[in-house]
Amino acid sequence: MTRRKSKPLWTGALLALLVAGCAGPGTGSGKKTGIGVAIEPSSVGALAHPRVRQEDHQVLISGKVRSLHEFLLPGHVDIAVLDRDGNTLLTTRAAISNYASKKGGMKEARFFNRLHLDLPPGARISLRYHAPGECPEAQKDS
Repeated sequence: MTRRKSKPLWTGALLALLVAGCAGPGTGSGKKTGIGVAIEPSSVGALAHPRVRQEDHQVLISGKVRSLHEFLLPGHVDIAVLDRDGNTLLTTRAAISNYASKKGGMKEARFFNRLHLDLPPGARISLRYHAPGECPEAQKDS
């Protein structure tokens, strides 16, 4: 008995993962705060599972960078805090760490940053992954 049907299933699953990673900007929301999160597309990796929590006078931002191909370290995640009208209140970066290779060839790393501020009502967070050499600022500051 042969298992020829499993190969197209794996190919389809990998294709779906690839298309999901190449999709346009996604939006999520903070679990407890209702803070909007916009994920900007990147040519190298996709941001997954962004989490934003506000505790006391701090905003905690974390998530994962994923790719089917290896990505170079030390990359970073650009973080922009925008007000209700889209004006930039703060820009910063989060370093990536804990690079690992998962099942199916997926490469993954984590990011985390703690912002010491109170978000105004209607504020949202914009996230984008930058690999080393992808932009001039990444080469200087990472």
